[in-house]
Amino acid sequence: MFCLFIHLSLSFLFPAASPVQSKKPAIIGDRAVNESFTFTLKSSDCPPEDSTIFWKSNININEQQAVICKMNQTMGILPHFYNRIKCNSDFHITLNNLRMDDSGIYTLSYTFPCSDKKHIQLYNLTVYEPVPAPHIEAITHRNSACWCNFTLYCSVPTNSSVERYHWQKGNNETGYQLYRNGCTIHVSLPSQSLGPLDEEFICTVSNPANQNSRSFHVKQICSHLTDGEY
Repeated sequence: MFCLFIHLSLSFLFPAASPVQSKKPAIIGDRAVNESFTFTLKSSDCPPEDSTIFWKSNININEQQAVICKMNQTMGILPHFYNRIKCNSDFHITLNNLRMDDSGIYTLSYTFPCSDKKHIQLYNLTVYEPVPAPHIEAITHRNSACWCNFTLYCSVPTNSSVERYHWQKGNNETGYQLYRNGCTIHVSLPSQSLGPLDEEFICTVSNPANQNSRSFHVKQICSHLTDGEY
């Protein structure tokens, strides 16, 4: 009885050692629908014993096991990821054909047999709809022989995932520079600024995952200045 008491006391004072955890800040991942995302393990002198990814979606508060990778074998796949997630090497796990509802927090957990440290890496993945090509509408305002005044409106369908609009101005010979942010610009160009070159305005719409653009040539609306008509 006395020996048993000592054993229990020592077990309480000195619990069994567990692997030290190494946890890093979350990696931000922005991707478009149908693209892929790769989870990367830290390189090591030995392959991991196994790797597990847990997933907490943006619409479900419960964390779920997404996949287990062991000896390059993919197992324990959550039905949501069937035929889309693959352990393609000892140090890479790829999720293909991304969908909007894949967005969420992913926790990659793995241990190397040659190390006592358990590695944990968080990923904050957001999947966006592809950005559609914008439409540009031009409206003129009181043009004269010396000035061409107009407004350009850049727009996309209302249900698009566009978060930013910006404009560039220039041409193929002089290059392009940022002109202004926003979906609408008001422009006044003197006749001498047109010259023989066709100035161009480019509207680019984007979200964190991708972008799309459309251009507008000034001669489409200011031809009376270059042709000598007004």
